[in-house]
Amino acid sequence: MSLATQMLIAERYGTLLDLKAIGEVLGYEQGTIENMIYADKFPIPVSKRGKSWVAHYQDVAEYVDGFRRKVA
Repeated sequence: MSLATQMLIAERYGTLLDLKAIGEVLGYEQGTIENMIYADKFPIPVSKRGKSWVAHYQDVAEYVDGFRRKVA
């Protein structure tokens, strides 16, 4: 995974991204992400923090970089 991708995501969103932030990075609506989580089809590890779902910035960066390699 690219250090540049990690830095960009961490700088803009912090270390834990909520579903809104994940949606901004991936281009998905928050509801779409929630549906994918409940269907066990969301490709990024998420966990509950209080009432919210969150993902670690490194996991999001790893997915973005992996997706980029698949497309290239």
